Amino acid sequence: MATSTHYTSLSDPNNAIIVSKENDWSSVKVYAKGSIQYQANNAAELRGGKTIEVDGLGSLQLYLGSELEVRVDGVRYEASKSESNEKVRNVSVIFWLLTGFTAAGLLFIFMAGEMLPDELFQILVGMQIFALAVYATTAILLRRKVYWFYFVGAGTYTFFSLLQLIDIEIVLLNFFSIMVFVIRIVFLFLVLRILPVILQHMRESKAEGNDDVILDQ
Repeated sequence: MATSTHYTSLSDPNNAIIVSKENDWSSVKVYAKGSIQYQANNAAELRGGKTIEVDGLGSLQLYLGSELEVRVDGVRYEASKSESNEKVRNVSVIFWLLTGFTAAGLLFIFMAGEMLPDELFQILVGMQIFALAVYATTAILLRRKVYWFYFVGAGTYTFFSLLQLIDIEIVLLNFFSIMVFVIRIVFLFLVLRILPVILQHMRESKAEGNDDVILDQ
């Protein structure tokens, strides 16, 4: 079973080195700068050390001892922990929470339906159902590493948040509506702050999909 680990340095966190390998090191692929840079068919090729010149990055050195050591121009790159994956999982949970809140809002609209004009009732129900479907789909697809759908979910949530500001009098109507809006802003912050991690995962997925570009072997 192949696993992927990305290596980064504090001095250049945006240029990750991605190493995809089988558990027994029978196949190793090294990605950098959006394409595969090196491929080995056994661990022996790395035990003696391997140096690859990567355009736009520098001299990439690989050495396999008790663990794989990755350096760029002599600077050691550390294996990233599962923090970024955990952040993506947390955002998936956030979208599930948004799905729950939206479902509760939809229920409230149905309960208050008799007090609303028919046209407004239909518009609100349609918006809630649309948001419900988008948030649930985003939560599911993020778990399945379909990272681009994050922009659909985040964009939808941002749009509905900004929509509330159009009628600020409703937001400031009472303490309850103010608290609901504050909670919405907090969730918006949590959703948007994950953007750099999503972009990083998208770059890595793109790099791992470029197996046809082998620059050094």
